[in-house]
Amino acid sequence: MRFGLRGLLFPFMLSMAIGFVQGLACADNSDMVKGTSQLHNDSVGDQDDLCFWNNAKESSEIRVIVSDKKANLIFTYSLDGRLTQSIQVAKPGNIDVRQGVAFGAEPIDVVAVNLRSGGWKIRLFLMDSDTRQLVPIDDGGIPTRPNYGFCLACDSNQEKLFGICTSEDSGVTQYEISRKSNGNCEGREVKHWDLGKCEGVVADDAAGKFYVAVETEGIWQFNVDPSIDQAPELVIPLGKDGLGGDLEGMTLVKLPDGSHALVVSSQGKNEFFVFERFSPWNYRGKFSIEGVVATDGIDLIQSDQITSFPEGIFGCHSAQAGHPIVLSSWRSIVNQMNLGSASSSR
Repeated sequence: MRFGLRGLLFPFMLSMAIGFVQGLACADNSDMVKGTSQLHNDSVGDQDDLCFWNNAKESSEIRVIVSDKKANLIFTYSLDGRLTQSIQVAKPGNIDVRQGVAFGAEPIDVVAVNLRSGGWKIRLFLMDSDTRQLVPIDDGGIPTRPNYGFCLACDSNQEKLFGICTSEDSGVTQYEISRKSNGNCEGREVKHWDLGKCEGVVADDAAGKFYVAVETEGIWQFNVDPSIDQAPELVIPLGKDGLGGDLEGMTLVKLPDGSHALVVSSQGKNEFFVFERFSPWNYRGKFSIEGVVATDGIDLIQSDQITSFPEGIFGCHSAQAGHPIVLSSWRSIVNQMNLGSASSSR
């Protein structure tokens, strides 16, 4: 039997190659942020998106509000992992919150989610700061065009509330939400843009802008004010500084140097990219969280009042076993990215 030099070397080279790849994996893990905790319960199907509610009457109290598109449920958790409420809805998509919206006699905290089944619609809830429970305020929901992703947006005075729906094939649609005399909400379409397949969307109320992630193109910037006649702008193209791999969830952040930035989930790369939220949209770095894969929805709350999460909480969906929501210390992410001390602004 003839082996030759190639036959002798191949097993050795293969062994070395496997060892090298394993070494890289270990190196990658050592650079990852370690998640602080996971939110899960026995009814979970796929906890796809989340938002944070901060009780204005108790600044250290946070609720994590989660949409589960497979279980057809909205979950509310305390930071210690207790499930505090479940609400049945039809295939919820993305969930968002706006606090202190000036509807009527006194400001209210509004939680909203898009529904992808049983009739396309937006569902709206009031978060009661005394009971810590979500209460429907929408007479069954606001009808929409076919929707996929969603976020809320306010004008700079917190007086006008909008719902922004993205879609798989019918563009982006903006709805103005108002409150009726009975205290419930209604909505009307005020603007529509044709765009490619998109889900992730987030609004910067102070700047009057919202951002949409088109999965095959990049991040587009829009005006929140529907009266402004200005075409959307592609501000972060796919491929910029390695951005790619199916763009999904986005959230806003203030960096330690005061820069306002955008965090984008690259689902196919299991990474989170950070870009400044103004021209020339500089890349500030990226991070990964140990064990987290194929992330869809993300959110971030920055605060120095949360004892168990110094300087804030980054929360994300993960397609790992059980589909938990993974919570991580914002300070840990800042340290991993070498950004300096974290900001306490939201």
